[in-house]
Amino acid sequence: MLASSNKVKAEGRIAYAMINGEAKPYKRGYTVSEYTPWVKHLVDPEHEVILGDYLSTYMNRPETRAAFNIPSTVQAW
Repeated sequence: MLASSNKVKAEGRIAYAMINGEAKPYKRGYTVSEYTPWVKHLVDPEHEVILGDYLSTYMNRPETRAAFNIPSTVQAW
C-alpha cells in the first residue's frame, strides 16, 4: 500500500517554494531510476514510486528554511 499511495504522477511533481516573495520551482522527490540511474534497467517505469516527495515539500516551507538558517540565495531544495 505504501508504494501505491506514494506514487506521484510526473505532472504533479513540480511545486513552488516562496523565497523572498518569488515562487521558485522545484521537483518533488525522486524516482528510484533518477536517484540511482545504474539500476534503471531493473525498474518498471509504469509502477515507479516517488521517494522523498514529502521531505522536499517540508524542506521548502518558509518556516523550515528559516529554522535551518537557509539563506534566500539558496535555491529550492
